[in-house]
Amino acid sequence: MDEKGFLIGILQKPKRIFTKSTNPNGPKRGAGQDRSREWITYITTEQEKLRKVEKKRDKQRKKEDLALIVAQRKSDRERDR
Repeated sequence: MDEKGFLIGILQKPKRIFTKSTNPNGPKRGAGQDRSREWITYITTEQEKLRKVEKKRDKQRKKEDLALIVAQRKSDRERDR
């Protein structure tokens, strides 16, 4: 989802009332022009950083689990001799 889509989802409300004095060109259709998107960019950037950290942590856990399995099998083989 892009920044605009995220913003539309956040700003969506079931009821909005616009008078003609609010907008002399008639009713607004769709999303109005948003101001700053810096906060949305910040959120998506931090979310991406978190995903990278989680992937790295998951890889490390898999390596540790694999090492544990290998060590367990090795000890089982030695015990069976």
